[in-house]
Amino acid sequence: MTQIRLADNSFDPEQFLAGAPSAFEMILDAFTRVNSKRSGRFSTTMSTAAFPLP
Repeated sequence: MTQIRLADNSFDPEQFLAGAPSAFEMILDAFTRVNSKRSGRFSTTMSTAAFPLP
């Protein structure tokens, strides 16, 4: 995060970390949609167990 702060002085690490769970969920949802189109099936059980959302 230091590199981001150096490149962008308006970067707020606390805000970034607060939004990380939502971003992770959106990424998993998008991956699930793409993967289900390819294989017809995908389970995020392991991913959500490893990275539970608050």
